[in-house]
Amino acid sequence: MRLITFGDSWTAGHGVETEKQYKENPTPPKFIEKLREQNSFPKWLGNLLNISYINLGVCGFGNEYIYKSVQENLKFINIIQAKWFQPVFLIGFPRSGTTLLDTILRSHSGIDVVEEQPLVSKMMEKLGVAKSISDIEAIDLKSAKVLSDIYRHELEKSINIHENKLVVDKLPLNILSIPIITKVFPDAKFILALRHPLDCVLSCWMQNFTLNASMANMVDLVRIVDLYCTTMEMLKLCEQRYSIDIYPIRYEDLVIDFKETISNLMKFLELSWEDQLKGYQKTALSRAKINTPSYSQVVKPIYETAAYRWKKYEDHLQLHKIKLAHWINEFGYDV
Repeated sequence: MRLITFGDSWTAGHGVETEKQYKENPTPPKFIEKLREQNSFPKWLGNLLNISYINLGVCGFGNEYIYKSVQENLKFINIIQAKWFQPVFLIGFPRSGTTLLDTILRSHSGIDVVEEQPLVSKMMEKLGVAKSISDIEAIDLKSAKVLSDIYRHELEKSINIHENKLVVDKLPLNILSIPIITKVFPDAKFILALRHPLDCVLSCWMQNFTLNASMANMVDLVRIVDLYCTTMEMLKLCEQRYSIDIYPIRYEDLVIDFKETISNLMKFLELSWEDQLKGYQKTALSRAKINTPSYSQVVKPIYETAAYRWKKYEDHLQLHKIKLAHWINEFGYDV
């Protein structure tokens, strides 16, 4: 079995198998060298799935080849009966509204939010490099408890854990770590932040992210679209395989009816409505720092101009619109 990756010709791990050849500049500019050094997504995914991989340098092929290796069996049953606390995970693609939801949620008296800390990554570090899906799914109760202790230890560096409060771990790209999360925290709930896919990828492209292994994908619109498709396909396979308890919430629904949308989210979290949820801007202003590019937006009322912004650039997005059409329909938007 092989993993077909579609990063581009500059990503780490390209040219693994000689039957797939493509041209490559042997002396790229320093900027490209930096991208090659930092963009480890194809290599990381191949190592995670424990299979050989080919980077084709484009993303014009069926993405199903990437994801089928996640499903080694039709069903997966997690036999771990966890007696330790179970966080709630706020996930989504970058620029999908996770910081807004973070601020709204932390306005509730029964919720603590930890913002973008590498808690899940610390568990993965304990497992060691190149752990496959099979290795993760084979984790026993003792090992799961050790990993949960590592998670809690790191968590306590950021917040004081209260028994009567929900802990929400907000890190959008934990969406790619669902197998380890569900293994260690089998009763965890997931909140999936959604925004129209074209708005989401366009906003990523317009954003000046700090360059790291994940954000190196955000320098080119084609690569952002590819990563979005990859991420959402992985999510859907994990939903099917692990039967995760997940609640999708769309930014556009918040714009149309804030109270109804957040009330339904509270029901999912088994919490009551509190009026201070409507005053989330006060929560944002009272915080010492918001560690995301959205800090200047969450202190303002929700505004409609952020919804369907892509329509202003529709003539330039036709090819991307075609590629994202499946996810536009999947999440209930009009193409």
